[in-house]
Amino acid sequence: MPSTVVQIFPSRSAKFQLPDGIGFCPLTIANFRRRMKRFQPPPGTAEYASSWLYFTQACRGALTPYGTLLEQRDFVAGLGRHNGHWVIVRPRGRLSADFLPILGQFVRATNARPFVFVKKADSSMRTQYADSARVNNVGVLGANTYQWDRNAPHDDDTFPEVVVSLPDLFKTLPEGGRRLRRLRSKLRRFELQKVPIELSTVRDIGRDRVMDMLGFHFESDHSNVESYVNMLKILSAPASQDTWGHFIPTIRGEPVGLFAYDRIDGLSAGVYAAVASKHYPGLGETMMLKLFEQMRAEGVSFANLGGSETEGLRDYKRKFVAPDDTGSVRGRRHRILVLDFRPILKLE
Repeated sequence: MPSTVVQIFPSRSAKFQLPDGIGFCPLTIANFRRRMKRFQPPPGTAEYASSWLYFTQACRGALTPYGTLLEQRDFVAGLGRHNGHWVIVRPRGRLSADFLPILGQFVRATNARPFVFVKKADSSMRTQYADSARVNNVGVLGANTYQWDRNAPHDDDTFPEVVVSLPDLFKTLPEGGRRLRRLRSKLRRFELQKVPIELSTVRDIGRDRVMDMLGFHFESDHSNVESYVNMLKILSAPASQDTWGHFIPTIRGEPVGLFAYDRIDGLSAGVYAAVASKHYPGLGETMMLKLFEQMRAEGVSFANLGGSETEGLRDYKRKFVAPDDTGSVRGRRHRILVLDFRPILKLE
């Protein structure tokens, strides 16, 4: 049991003893790829939470700037944070008998709230958590009982993921009729504005200017802006043999959006940024189609747009899916699991 209690989310200068029995590994691209490779899903499943861009957003600032990986013998997961809570992100493998007791030690040592969120756990993993919780006197709560957020109890899985079959989309879009009518209407509305668009990159524009644009877009919601910090750092690095791509649309030299994706597997990619200025109706849909064209040129068949916090965001994403989409991949919904450590921490 650690002897030093520190405030949750200590700064890099804070010193405290991590509990033995779980590996706490800094989240770097090399560590991520080496450890997650052991638990890859079948190809062509378009699993949204399998990418580097997703992990560095979900785990940001948890012990290290990009976050942390938790590792045991046959288990790996990301470690994130949210409103005074620790978050287990995308757990994979087999949960050991001592994982939850050790995690409870970590919660106590960091003075965190005694509720730990578990995100992106598949049905097998959820069963393992429930079984282990029973044995170890840990409570399991539904996210409607202890919520991530009042307006989004399951965060970005409040509504299911939307997966777009790019071959179906590009086949159906020119056909007219009712299919994809809403999307064509938005594209036409932007076209009629005759606004000159150029595409740039984070390196060209500069991270500070992109952050200013995001701050203007999200207004007072600083948490939304913060979620892009790691992504901009990654996208501004020199290109190598990495799996992500992006562009920034500009109008008369001013950035008006950010669109980014990352490869998930040989057939699939996830879209992790789709921000567009509200001052140009149809800009978001037009740029999303441009992003799909770039992805298709790289051999992507399925674009996972992720789940949604709100019904409005879900409806925006569904505009890109034809009603009779024949794509073989369907979006999932991984409801949040909440582990209640109060019983073993002797808290009310």
